Amino acid sequence: MKNEETGAVDTELREYLLSIYREFNIERATKGKPLRKLWDTLAARSLTALRKLAKAHKIRGYTKMDKTELAAALAERLSNPGALGEIFLSMHDTEWRFFKKVAVTGQLQDDEAFAGEYREAQDLGIIYLYLHDGRLYFVVPDEIRAVYVKLKKTKLPAERDFCWMVNVYAAAAANLYGVISLNDFAALFNSQNKRRVGADDIFVILLRYAHLDAGYDVWRDYIISEDFAAEDFETVERFAKGQASKPRYIPQKAEFIECADILYYELVPQTAALRMYIEDSLGADSDTAHNIADGLFVAFRSEATEPDAVAMFEAHGVKPDMAQLRDALALVTDMGDNTRRWALNGYTPKELRRREQSRSRPAAETPRRVGRNDPCPCGSGKKYKKCCYLKEQ
Repeated sequence: MKNEETGAVDTELREYLLSIYREFNIERATKGKPLRKLWDTLAARSLTALRKLAKAHKIRGYTKMDKTELAAALAERLSNPGALGEIFLSMHDTEWRFFKKVAVTGQLQDDEAFAGEYREAQDLGIIYLYLHDGRLYFVVPDEIRAVYVKLKKTKLPAERDFCWMVNVYAAAAANLYGVISLNDFAALFNSQNKRRVGADDIFVILLRYAHLDAGYDVWRDYIISEDFAAEDFETVERFAKGQASKPRYIPQKAEFIECADILYYELVPQTAALRMYIEDSLGADSDTAHNIADGLFVAFRSEATEPDAVAMFEAHGVKPDMAQLRDALALVTDMGDNTRRWALNGYTPKELRRREQSRSRPAAETPRRVGRNDPCPCGSGKKYKKCCYLKEQ
């Protein structure tokens, strides 16, 4: 019964979200029959829409052009392989996949697409959206599609995949380490990927994705979390110096890539235990428990000092008694001990302690094999074969 109820809720939520997507898409759609030719498409735009598109493409003198001149300049730009190639290289992976889906035939009927799949491509004039007979149609004009088909046969798709992977690694590194030098980043990337990247190339590649707000910045010789930008980069070099003496935690590629999601963090059992205690023993609702745990995670991850958990409880209206506070703080400490820290180069305090203990533990000595003619280990001065060897036999 519970599964049926959950399924019903999921269906209702999906239907609600689809209705929101559709309303948004309708607002962005041109009402009328889909147009396939680029010139017809541009000629049908308003002067204001053409100027907005020309501004996005940085067309010189666009403010002084009339509608026909704007349409001609944009038609030339949007059918230029170099210009389109650069757009393809800098697109978000989600939009790139959707563009390719539409470009298969040049037109796709889809009432369930969400804005993140096409919005930037639409703003750049390489995808157009129409509402016709109550249905939504996405169109890649024939001229743009023809250029895409040609570029598909070049090195561009492989170059795009490579550059996107560098971007993904940069986002993951910023989330896991907070700060990483370009040289260290290149070494990490090259250790897990066939195609190598040079430290000098990283800035140029990542500059393509500056508009995506991926959660990282490139500052001087570092890739950093955008959190440091909020502090005017004042603490970056000091933070990097503090990391220098620590080893770097480097997970396997699949796990590392998961860290690229700015909302992702490793949900360890200790965090789940704290959430459960806040709900079950302190009487907070689920959202409050999650907010407290999430806030502690962010503080543990990014701060060099331990967070004020008591203040965080109070800020969320949670007021434990002394016994409850003692138990809650023990859980907070346990969570912090198992949270990956920027200051520890991605290690948890617990992992780093174990690593240091294993390195400091003396290795067991391997017994040396004594030859028959060697001096006897007992110190008698006789040869081994004429002393303890005889006794051992």
